[in-house]
Amino acid sequence: MTSQVTALNHDFAVSLAERAIAARRLAAVRPVVAGLVGVAAPEAFWELCRDELSGVDVAAGGWDIRARWFGVVICATPRLGELDRGITIPWRVIAAQITMQQPHSC
Repeated sequence: MTSQVTALNHDFAVSLAERAIAARRLAAVRPVVAGLVGVAAPEAFWELCRDELSGVDVAAGGWDIRARWFGVVICATPRLGELDRGITIPWRVIAAQITMQQPHSC
């Protein structure tokens, strides 16, 4: 799964850290999603994220994070003014980030 994230990193104008923050913020809104990391089939976890998190909007740290059916859109608020349009992160990348952020049990 880490290779999927690495392979997709060059396609986005947001950094790996920014994608990780977006995933963490979304998972905090619906903690049940993060709790299902070890239960849901890994290849279908992104669909679970899409289904459970679509429609969630989070504004934090000068960023608007908007989860939609096609992906997660990150926009800078007018205070930052760095992005003229939103950047979309695919659900597979968000799911990989949520999975990497969960502690692994023995």
